[in-house]
Amino acid sequence: MGQREKIIGLILEFLGLAGACGSIGLELYYMTVAGAGIFDTVLTCFFVACIYLLFTVMQHYPKLWNILIPATEKNEHYAVYLALGLKVLLMCMTFYTAVCDVGNIYSNAAVFWLVVAGDILILCIMKYKMWKINEKDKKDQKKNDRG
Repeated sequence: MGQREKIIGLILEFLGLAGACGSIGLELYYMTVAGAGIFDTVLTCFFVACIYLLFTVMQHYPKLWNILIPATEKNEHYAVYLALGLKVLLMCMTFYTAVCDVGNIYSNAAVFWLVVAGDILILCIMKYKMWKINEKDKKDQKKNDRG
């Protein structure tokens, strides 16, 4: 992984962490100011933390992304970007929802569907790139077996 990819990864990681911390902080603020129920607030904070931790684990252990298209040593950086991209999008959506709660604004359903579409797009692109690398490896392996 080059220097540019590391910087992009750090920026995305920061965005995901900021989204998670901002969401949890705003939900706690909303609970104290607006009188939201403690159960709902704790459940929301737990949900946000679980999503963040799940994608962080998947980012650090890319072999967990062996669904349909296996992660290999050559394509595992795409599995890392897949987990990181999904994490950032979901944390931004939870932050947006928390801002709407605090601001007493009706959140737009279009944001939810844009995030879902973005998640599907990232999933398709990264899995396609992983598949292309695997196919190239299979062809190279067949050439080496014949030769």
